[in-house]
Amino acid sequence: MGYRLRRAVPERPGPGAGVIIAHMFRTAALLLAGALALLAQTPTIDRSLSMKSAGGAQISPDGRYVAYTVQEANWDDNEFVTQIWIAAAATGERYQLTGGKKGSSGIVL
Repeated sequence: MGYRLRRAVPERPGPGAGVIIAHMFRTAALLLAGALALLAQTPTIDRSLSMKSAGGAQISPDGRYVAYTVQEANWDDNEFVTQIWIAAAATGERYQLTGGKKGSSGIVL
């Protein structure tokens, strides 16, 4: 005497080939659109170098402020200039503390 397993759920017919192909084309179109959008947003070397970058964050002893540096390209003098900024931790308000042509660095709190 042998036992047969019975499916608890009746089998449903699968999607036809046309539905599968349509789904594949739709997926390929979405992937292509995403790739093209990504390529359109890729910055050039000049744009990348022109982006400001923050670093060197230091928290004040009382925790109310965060001092940090912001570096950006100075294309006229062919160099990077770093300035010191401070932000209030409670409000997020930011203030530039230095503004010299040669830049500043070395935050000490």
